[in-house]
Amino acid sequence: MVLDKRELKSKMPLNKYHLIIALEMALSVFIFSHLLIQRYYSFAFCEDLGETIQAIHTTAFHGLLLHEAFSSLFIQFNESRMVSYLTIHFSPVLLLLVPIYYLLPRTETILILKSIVTALSAIPAYLLARRHLGDKVATLTTSIYLLNPSLHASTLANWPPVTFLPLFLLLTVYLFETKSKLFWPLLALTLAVHEFAGLLLATYFLIDYVIGKRARARLYLAVITIAFAWSISAFSICNALCPRAGIYTLSLSEMMSRLISPTFILQGAFLVTYALAPFGFLPLRSWYIFSLLPYIAWGISFKYLDITSIGWHHGFYYLPFLYTAFIDSLKKKSSKEKLNKKPLIVSILSLTLLTPLSPFASHFLGPMGIAYSQSPYDEEHLRAIDEILSLVPQDAVIVAQTPIAIRLANRLHTYIYMPKGIDPDFIVMDFTHPLFKTHKFDIVMNEALRRGYGVYALADGVLLLKANYTGDPLFLKPLRSVTTSASPKTYWSWVVTSSSAVYDPASSSKFAACGKSDFAWFGPYMPLAPGTYEVTYRIKIEGNYGKEELLAVLDVVDVASRALFKVIPVYGGDVPRVGEYFNVTSKFSLDSFYTDVGFRGLVVREGITLYLDYIIIRQLDFAVHPLKLLLPPPYFAVEHGTNAGSFLIHEPVHGEGTFWFGPYIRLPPGKYRVIFLLRLDSALTDHIIDLDVACNLGKVVLNKTSLYKNNFTLGVWSSRTLTFSLRETVYDLGFRGVNVKRDVYLSLMLVELIQVGNEEASATDVLA
Repeated sequence: MVLDKRELKSKMPLNKYHLIIALEMALSVFIFSHLLIQRYYSFAFCEDLGETIQAIHTTAFHGLLLHEAFSSLFIQFNESRMVSYLTIHFSPVLLLLVPIYYLLPRTETILILKSIVTALSAIPAYLLARRHLGDKVATLTTSIYLLNPSLHASTLANWPPVTFLPLFLLLTVYLFETKSKLFWPLLALTLAVHEFAGLLLATYFLIDYVIGKRARARLYLAVITIAFAWSISAFSICNALCPRAGIYTLSLSEMMSRLISPTFILQGAFLVTYALAPFGFLPLRSWYIFSLLPYIAWGISFKYLDITSIGWHHGFYYLPFLYTAFIDSLKKKSSKEKLNKKPLIVSILSLTLLTPLSPFASHFLGPMGIAYSQSPYDEEHLRAIDEILSLVPQDAVIVAQTPIAIRLANRLHTYIYMPKGIDPDFIVMDFTHPLFKTHKFDIVMNEALRRGYGVYALADGVLLLKANYTGDPLFLKPLRSVTTSASPKTYWSWVVTSSSAVYDPASSSKFAACGKSDFAWFGPYMPLAPGTYEVTYRIKIEGNYGKEELLAVLDVVDVASRALFKVIPVYGGDVPRVGEYFNVTSKFSLDSFYTDVGFRGLVVREGITLYLDYIIIRQLDFAVHPLKLLLPPPYFAVEHGTNAGSFLIHEPVHGEGTFWFGPYIRLPPGKYRVIFLLRLDSALTDHIIDLDVACNLGKVVLNKTSLYKNNFTLGVWSSRTLTFSLRETVYDLGFRGVNVKRDVYLSLMLVELIQVGNEEASATDVLA
């Protein structure tokens, strides 16, 4: 029997091509092991990694079958539970990692294993290509496979069981083609990766049978039936044990709407372009591309599929089938003409730009996926997190916010939300991360404080609560700074909720919050600890106005408790140049923990436009200073009078009664002085108005004074002062002008509130 040249080469021992592939695999393992460990220590992962780590740890050392409490599914139900990962996804393949982790019980072991498993998938990729194209071309195609940005992005994002899919699926296809006896064990391993793997395999073998016209009809039928039945059964059982189809799957009408949605069409086009770009220099003219139909159907029906999906593990699903279609396309082309290898080499060079390892891709595709984003923290904040975590004993029951929870996943009792029926020993959260509210830790914090948890430590926005703790907090480090903007540059930035975001090349992010009436922006409603802060608003004002006119008001408020911490009136004279950005900086203090602190911009004068570039919030120290507020007209409601923007006016036509009232804010216990700035222009009666301080919807008056004509100099602004004390927190304190007489022409410019002490200290002591 005479062998042709291609078959002869395929039976030769190791050669230079094998060495090239081995070196590429070794380099891949080295690079991605380093990057995965680096990302782990810089908290660049989400809860998916915690699922795998905890499932393997509890199996290896606690005799539990892949039990974990990291499933993001439970956040939907406001609780955490310790359940087997097999009830979330049927992936017994994770058990392969348990013996190795038992011998080397470190998270780094699992991360290195991921890079190894991913790199090993290059072996069946090479074997498949060599079988049809020979060593030389197979080496090029395998290089394209290993350089694929989808493979890199999937490798850098978490540790899902589908990491095994490219290795086992490609090897299963190769063993089927070579009629190896190992086919059935590999088929079983592939099905053990994920309940979705069976649908993908069944579709592939159906396409393979239809286009191949092969004689092994019974074998094809058996493989397709087993794979399909296995997939449907596994999904049905998992969904019965832990229902999630209704949470993550769109209805038929929603899917139809999505198909005509311009946003989804653009996102879909982007994702398809991203997936096909590595093969763009040789079009995929192969029926095997239809093996992706189950994945496409899933993508259309999945609620949360968007552009950021390129940073997740979806490449593990679709890349093996794109690769088989790629090989088939090359095979067809080489059967008709001599294969030109230049496009393959150009493809390899172009992939170096698309990979997350490329500075080019990380810069332009940063917001598109987690694998392309930088770490959410700098080195100083990482040290703060480590300081906090060092205070938590190894055997403690802890609730931790993602991504901090990932560092605590190699424990039995770590949860990412409050566990049902268990009181955790510690709760750790990070104010500066957007997942604080996404994972509802503002709710966790309020509930924990209500249940008697004490503040154990705080460092740069990382808070540690301890059960039944009543001692002094370990205030390690103040919050250095948080920057908010209308359009974040990366996924990790805070987002300011805005009434309108417009393109503005003069702003730092090229987008600015913009408003012409009412609130131009509000938010981000972030949690902040007790202490003194500095806030800087970078704003711009356009329009025509006078120097004495009140244009806008910037303030700091907690919307949940109605607490007002700072009010900054912006007058025309405060604007350096019309249409140019300038900074407005001020200080404010918080007397306790607040979870919904917002930074707002209110437009007061008609005809102007207020822009926000960004806000910087920085904690100066943990000292709490007395409250001091300037309350201009926008903070008061007018009953008998009118709001003229810069001041409130009562004219004779407005009648007799309550002139103004409000703002009904929260005030802590203490002694206060309130100053009203008034101007009387004319009056026929002696009694002008009564000023008071009231709460409980005005039913409880804390202090009151009557003003008469002889208390004023006509046409001149003058101040009137009231003092009052609070023995407990009041949540609806208002300052009113009541009993104004009909024939009075009176104006109010502002009300100033000053905290002069508490019940234990005199005003003199505090002011000194």
